[in-house]
Amino acid sequence: MEEDAFSILDSRYLPHPRTFGLPDLLAAGPDDTRYYLRFSRGKPFPAVMSGGEIASVAGELTRLVADGVLLQIEETISSIAGGCAVRTPEGVYVEMALGHASGLLRHGWCALRAFWGPGAGSRGTIATLSQPNAIDSDTRSIVHTSATESADLVIACSSVNDYLFTCPSRTLYEFILSPTSAILFVDTKDYRWNLDFSVAAQGIRGASVFGSARDLQPDDIYSGPLDVSLLRDNATPRRAGIHLGRNAALCHFVTYSLRTGATIYLEV
Repeated sequence: MEEDAFSILDSRYLPHPRTFGLPDLLAAGPDDTRYYLRFSRGKPFPAVMSGGEIASVAGELTRLVADGVLLQIEETISSIAGGCAVRTPEGVYVEMALGHASGLLRHGWCALRAFWGPGAGSRGTIATLSQPNAIDSDTRSIVHTSATESADLVIACSSVNDYLFTCPSRTLYEFILSPTSAILFVDTKDYRWNLDFSVAAQGIRGASVFGSARDLQPDDIYSGPLDVSLLRDNATPRRAGIHLGRNAALCHFVTYSLRTGATIYLEV
């Protein structure tokens, strides 16, 4: 997470989960309320802790705040879906996954892609995809999804576009969809790649998502799962091209591959 993400979200009038200062929580006394802790690096403590658990390690958490490791403490919110959106000079591109957003970011799962041109009232191009698995937002376990509630996701994507079409371009946003259908943004950062996301929403076979396809041989294009752990464990050799298929273009696997100059294709 970017250290000043919520300040940026506030400056752009984007809704986000409530935050709490550590001194205020300690002054209120220990309770059973669950809070979400965001760290700048590592996980020195569990991401979700009760008020009582926070009080029991108050000294350690105070030091982590001073060292810039504990960025903030937030209310915990269940999500029925989550996703990422990129505001580009050409419009707004949105991807959503059922369950917790980590399913999209870490595993590449995607239930819907959508792209809107610039300006209010522009018509969106939407592609719904099959997402067999999801991350349960409460237990963080992998669960099977039997169907995609595409209507709910389309409405949510439209709301994300409404929020972002006046925001600065070349910026990525992470968000969740709460059980009450509220959109809450949880992170934002610069997105430096100039990509043609309208292609991903249209689903053109064989096209490069990024508009500058290279003539690669099939052996140069990776077409397996887009789970980021495969890159971290060096289980997947680096390739010049990545077959996106029905996965998320904004997942960590693709982002890390872009840093090494990979070209992303919808189909091989």
